[in-house]
Amino acid sequence: MSSTDDLVLIFATAADDGQAEDICTKLLMSNVVARAHYWSGLNWLEKSGLELQSGDETGMIFLTRSSLADRAVEQAKAMGAPITVILDIKGGNAPFLQWIIGRTAHPE
Repeated sequence: MSSTDDLVLIFATAADDGQAEDICTKLLMSNVVARAHYWSGLNWLEKSGLELQSGDETGMIFLTRSSLADRAVEQAKAMGAPITVILDIKGGNAPFLQWIIGRTAHPE
């Protein structure tokens, strides 16, 4: 893979399964991600001042090329995904990694 075809995993959250399914569908249909996963019941905790806050949301993971990651994040954010993080993929099953490249749009 060349540097323009480096692969990334994007972690994001949605308010609920319906929103997550809509986001995943849009990203898949626009060919900016090869695969989308979502799961409900993602519990979170964070500290705000001296108090702990908690809640639940739906988690999402997207697999794509690094050259398409910003576009995927912008589309997800436009549909209401409040949290997105892009993580580099450093290795894995070579045929699967090639599959991700084959399933995503060629960068413009």
